[in-house]
Amino acid sequence: MAGRETLEELVRLQGERVRGLKQQKASTEQIEEEVAKLLKLKAQLGPDEGKHKFVLKTPKALEEKVRTTETQVLVASAQKKLLEERLKLVSELWDAGIKAELLYKKNPKLLNQLQYCEEAGIPLVAIIGEQELKDGVVKLRSVTSREEVDVRREDLVEEIKRRTSQPSCTC
Repeated sequence: MAGRETLEELVRLQGERVRGLKQQKASTEQIEEEVAKLLKLKAQLGPDEGKHKFVLKTPKALEEKVRTTETQVLVASAQKKLLEERLKLVSELWDAGIKAELLYKKNPKLLNQLQYCEEAGIPLVAIIGEQELKDGVVKLRSVTSREEVDVRREDLVEEIKRRTSQPSCTC
């Protein structure tokens, strides 16, 4: 148990380091490097004990695509040069306890980001663009239904938690 507590402390400290670098307006490359270190530390933590239960699969369940990640939401951008904004948003979601990630390419194409979600089984995409930033909203997209809604930035955490708390979230 002591090893896990030490690792959790390292994750907390690395998260603080990333936030500090963002506040200091460090270079994008430096922030990306530190975020990558943070993600590696989080991956070492693994799942929490007692959190997962065995499930008897019915034939219908066997037909469904198996999720390859616990990530609940991918932070994506519709335009170029929004890496810093994506990093800010993913950090906010992490701070709220939401399992989120982003593609660490500087300017990934939106279609590639959406395809990644489908392949990995990530149910939601939080999309930001220049207009969304001006309007103070985030476009929240359900990967399976492809439904999109604009959510005020301050309401995003609550909306994601609401959608992902539904049983077998298809969002």
